[in-house]
Amino acid sequence: ARAAPLPTEAVDELSPLAGFVNQAAQQLAEVQDAAALVSVLATFLDAVAERGAVLERKDGKLVPVCVTGLSTDLADPALSVPLDAPSSFSACLEAGRAWRGELNEEAEWGFASRLGPTTRSVIIPIGGKDARRVAWGVIPALLTPTPAENAQFDQLADFAAAVAARVSDATPK
Repeated sequence: ARAAPLPTEAVDELSPLAGFVNQAAQQLAEVQDAAALVSVLATFLDAVAERGAVLERKDGKLVPVCVTGLSTDLADPALSVPLDAPSSFSACLEAGRAWRGELNEEAEWGFASRLGPTTRSVIIPIGGKDARRVAWGVIPALLTPTPAENAQFDQLADFAAAVAARVSDATPK
């Protein structure tokens, strides 16, 4: 006898992206400091993206603290993305939601051109609308966003935000 097909929700949970999100969630449970948080995010990006970066808000910009998938100088000013300039993802960043799409604003080009030949990206704010950190992955050009995948990126953001808040609360002021 053949087994009944899995409901759609279960199939979505078994997707490769869901597997990577679950693996990252398990690793996030062990995080004790900001460096470990960045490391888990970088590992996730390395698994799901061609290239990626973890960026922090600093002086009105998103500045990379690590880059995966290529060698680059983190101090390169072209890798900083000004937050006051128009951006393809600003509405989602301000709302604290993951964004997937094509980078097409001038302020994004310096960053995108150094990360590689494609400008299709996923941007995951870690910590809601006031996110201090952002995970940014360059995705294959043929990868089209689906609502289920966007929800999985949001789920990762929620896990990581809880850890970021815990790590921040534990940091001496």
